[in-house]
Amino acid sequence: MLLFILGLIIFFGIHMLPFFPEYRAQLIEKIDNDMIDAEGLYKVIFGVISLLGLIFIGIGKGSMEFVGLWSTPIFFRYITVVLIPVAFILMVAAYTPNNIKRYVPHPMLTGVIIWGATHMMVNGDVAAIILFGSFVVYSVVAIKLANRRQYNKNSEQDTQEKIPVVKDAIVIGIAMFGFLLLLWLHKPLFGRAVFL
Repeated sequence: MLLFILGLIIFFGIHMLPFFPEYRAQLIEKIDNDMIDAEGLYKVIFGVISLLGLIFIGIGKGSMEFVGLWSTPIFFRYITVVLIPVAFILMVAAYTPNNIKRYVPHPMLTGVIIWGATHMMVNGDVAAIILFGSFVVYSVVAIKLANRRQYNKNSEQDTQEKIPVVKDAIVIGIAMFGFLLLLWLHKPLFGRAVFL
């Protein structure tokens, strides 16, 4: 349990840093010198710490005793299978030019909220609620912080100018491929088939 919670703190703690650009800038300034690319090194450190957090989360969750809170109704799983593709589309849309970003200001975080909430619906144990609930809470807080600081990862052109519809079709195609692949690999990766 301790390792699981520590992993969550590490992972979400480092992911809050981009929403406080003054602290991020201070960190980059401290490691800046003529010998290394400070921005590049910051990204490497960010990635390593994030990966460490995920490893702790995975090991910690795997070692936790199963404590069930409710038995999941079967129709919740079908609701999840309908909503998860939407989450995939939003997550892919966050990184490519498309029209979706014109209507969903924070597609990645919104996708994570949908992903986390649906997984909470179909996993009624304490560890899963803490895990997926943490992603939902983080995403809600991150959206609020982003809006408060008028922080927007998308360029003005990305969010306002109409993009050719073919770009939206590409986003949906990539998302559906990823969704079907994960559907197929869900049991070997996570030990649980989607429909069973």
